[in-house]
Amino acid sequence: MEKYRSRSCSWEEYQELFSCLEKEENKGLLYTYMDERYLLSDPDKSHNDKDWDKIYERMISGKPKSGRSSLRGRFMAAAVVLIGVSISAVLWFKNDGMNGEAAQKVSVKYKNDIAPGTDKAMLTLADGSQIPLNGQAQSDLASQGNAQISKTSGGTLVYEAGTTVQDGNDTEIFNMVSTPQGGKYQLILSDGTKVWLNANSSLRFPAEFKGKNRKVELNGEAYFEVTKNAHHPFSVASGEAAVEVLGTHFNVMSYKDEPTSETTLLEGSVRLKKGTAEQLLKPGQQAVYSAGTSAIRVSEVDTEEAVAWKNDLFIFDGTDIDQVMRQIKRWYNVEVIYSGTKPTGHFTGVIPRNRTVSKVLDLLESAGGVNFGVDGNKIIVKKK
Repeated sequence: MEKYRSRSCSWEEYQELFSCLEKEENKGLLYTYMDERYLLSDPDKSHNDKDWDKIYERMISGKPKSGRSSLRGRFMAAAVVLIGVSISAVLWFKNDGMNGEAAQKVSVKYKNDIAPGTDKAMLTLADGSQIPLNGQAQSDLASQGNAQISKTSGGTLVYEAGTTVQDGNDTEIFNMVSTPQGGKYQLILSDGTKVWLNANSSLRFPAEFKGKNRKVELNGEAYFEVTKNAHHPFSVASGEAAVEVLGTHFNVMSYKDEPTSETTLLEGSVRLKKGTAEQLLKPGQQAVYSAGTSAIRVSEVDTEEAVAWKNDLFIFDGTDIDQVMRQIKRWYNVEVIYSGTKPTGHFTGVIPRNRTVSKVLDLLESAGGVNFGVDGNKIIVKKK
């Protein structure tokens, strides 16, 4: 629990912890720890400062409490205390805290519900023709130069370099894979490099890498596992910046509607170049930079948060409402409208991205300070 509170436990340890907390024999330990942490955070607080039962009741849409649901309500309280958040917080468990009819019930304030994003993208070939990448059927899609393009039964797009060499032709043929809002996709480049594209993103790349350097262009967000090749460096151009690697695991987030861009290194090493500035990153470091300036800010970060989208999670850590809603906008393909005074709270917690939007909004709302409504393809955000 201490490792969880300090955000130093792995995702596997996170799952193990809450599996233990669900066991009846561990209730006493949980309650003792929860009360200690809550009082240590502010000695002047009482145990009744937060009405956790009321918050939990809102989560389950009025479902009467049973012993088990009451225990899950205490889990919510413990989670808030363990994280140590003072403004607002929300945590979603693997069984999502609902059951039976409550799991299917949508708040009456929502005129409709919206499903989460799925694996979908568009492949654009060199001649401009397009191939939708939907569904799971395995198929051979096309050939580009000497490369063969296919889709696996799991929905991954695969480029396989040809075994023969076309004499006198070293021109690279470029393709592009683009995801819409509400979509994500995985592909394997001809050198074996694996790429995961987040929603509203595009990757332009050669069907076959030729020459000394392996270069791709990214708009949006992607996670890369680059095949190591010391003789052929790999680089990702994204806006005004470029990331150079030999073989490594890293994430690049560079959306035009975000105030800053980020490159996060999980394994290996990368060199980030932006204008006249240059930074060499080590595992666990993140570089943050803005358009129109060469400044690069490097810090140690929780890498799981940076790649949460790849693992089908939202992970918030003191995240403001604007950034939260931009992520929701991209994943659920919605329009976000602020009504009246904008909420100022921050959110910390973990929510799976495979939930419908109403469940995500109910959880955020349970943290306090904000109200939501859904009307067609619009999410209305109001200060509570």
